[in-house]
Amino acid sequence: MEAALTPLEFARRARKLYGDREAVVDGDLRLNYEQFMDRCDRWSSALQGLDVKKGDEIIFSKYGGTEVKLSGDEYLILRESDILAKVVTSKVAAKA
Repeated sequence: MEAALTPLEFARRARKLYGDREAVVDGDLRLNYEQFMDRCDRWSSALQGLDVKKGDEIIFSKYGGTEVKLSGDEYLILRESDILAKVVTSKVAAKA
């Protein structure tokens, strides 16, 4: 039985199979899969440090992020610097 890869599984597989091959070209910036995934891991760690989790509400730059469609699902990929704040609601304020 075959199962579709999630974006994270796809990226990890690409890192393992094609680590030294070019993955990202942005002007003068060129990253292979290993370098790209290293950056993704650092961003992930930084977001975890901000305690941003799936389902959290955040405020981000209007032009921040990159929209990606994968297997019919839409994702917004953000850099840590694109996140301006995490929305935290006070239970006291919510009751008022």
